[in-house]
Amino acid sequence: MCEYNIGYIDDDSSAFKDYAELLENYVTLKFVENCSTKQDVYNWILENKIECFIADFKLSDQYTFNGTELLEFLNKKLPDLVCIILTNYPCDSISENLVSSILIKDRSILSSVEGLTTFGEELKQATKVFNKRLVNIENDFNILLVKKREKTITNNEEESLLNLYSVLKAYNRMDDLPSEIFKSEISDKIDKILELATQCVSLEKKKND
Repeated sequence: MCEYNIGYIDDDSSAFKDYAELLENYVTLKFVENCSTKQDVYNWILENKIECFIADFKLSDQYTFNGTELLEFLNKKLPDLVCIILTNYPCDSISENLVSSILIKDRSILSSVEGLTTFGEELKQATKVFNKRLVNIENDFNILLVKKREKTITNNEEESLLNLYSVLKAYNRMDDLPSEIFKSEISDKIDKILELATQCVSLEKKKND
């Protein structure tokens, strides 16, 4: 089995089996299962350590969204993951202007040895791009982590820190960190207020006693 993990979503599981066999000398194709929402698919991608993602365009029989809508969502959540549309309807996919035409492939490319080889190599290269970008994500995380420890981090940066951590953790690029690292500045202030309130109540009780 190849080391390159490619996610694949389609409302036709039989097509997946055919493609998995065709591409087995290049990548490992994994079929999205037990997902109903876009967020479910994103969670599945992290859980399965997917390094590149392929979606059918229609998805009409099983999902309330089509492939381009899903990829738009994934591009926002995990922009470093290369996502591709594989469809019998490339013109329909292109006309929505949600996914670049460069990333929309006609299924007919898999019907020839040359097309299959080209596509297989493109998928492999896409996984290498993603893994290289994970290094950059780790660097970005470490910069934000320093700011968090120095208490100079903004709310937006703190949210980004949490998102980057979830990605790095999913792909085994990060060990567990102390939970207090991920407490927000607001939480810290609330804790201090509660601590002071508790002390005041305690002092008041001693006076009354």
